[in-house]
Amino acid sequence: MIKKGILHPQLKHVLTSIGHQDYLAMVDSGYCVPLGVERVDLAFLPNIPTMLQVLDGVLDELAVEKIILAEEIHEHAPEFLKEIKKRFPDNFPIEFVPHVELKEIIKQSKAVVRTGDFGTHYGNMVLVAGCVY
Repeated sequence: MIKKGILHPQLKHVLTSIGHQDYLAMVDSGYCVPLGVERVDLAFLPNIPTMLQVLDGVLDELAVEKIILAEEIHEHAPEFLKEIKKRFPDNFPIEFVPHVELKEIIKQSKAVVRTGDFGTHYGNMVLVAGCVY
């Protein structure tokens, strides 16, 4: 039995199968996951779990070399962006793309993790897997 870390078996499996530069998307509860992309559904109740809670758990287990966010996050969710930036070093690469382009990038993800997040406009993200050596 696992003593700590991510307990959700499907998410754990996804994380262990991700390779360098694979994409892992994290989305809010209302996001329409594209057909053909594995869906890891963690949404339980409104805002349970939040995207930041899931991000923290994933970052404890996955090497990430870049994050991709919608450029609209600057205008619509600046406080959420601040919270995301707190989780990475100052010089960490964050790429901002138009929301419609982010939706296309999400289609290339190894998996999409659906959180219970409600009301965080333009907070969906793509983590680009890093390498640990």
